[in-house]
Amino acid sequence: MNPSFAAPLCAVDDMRHTVQDGKLIVHARKKITEADPYMVAHFPGRTIYPGVFILETVRQAVVAALGERGGALADVTAVRSLRFTGAMHPGEELVVTAALGNSEPDGTVSADADCRRADGSAVARLVLEFRYPAGVDE
Repeated sequence: MNPSFAAPLCAVDDMRHTVQDGKLIVHARKKITEADPYMVAHFPGRTIYPGVFILETVRQAVVAALGERGGALADVTAVRSLRFTGAMHPGEELVVTAALGNSEPDGTVSADADCRRADGSAVARLVLEFRYPAGVDE
């Protein structure tokens, strides 16, 4: 992964993508470790992976799957929906499956992401919009 996303946070350990029913499906994993520098103070005595980092895991995986276009990367332009249903703790693994919609006329690509623990229990559901910077050719 590109460390410039949210340095020093590399929010994706493993990522791949497939095509299913004509849609790009992104699969990503992030092992939650207490040794990561941002975990110490979030929250003392009950350490959790910050919710904004779950969003960042989805962001990094989708941006990597969309790839570079005209020397630029797509980025999140809207958070349409975000619901947390569980917390991630050190030692657990976050598993993301995001289905990407077709590009809209304005270049927007939607991502509907399901986030779970490795055991399958739900953690979050996100619907995000991505777009390349203005002036980037398709």
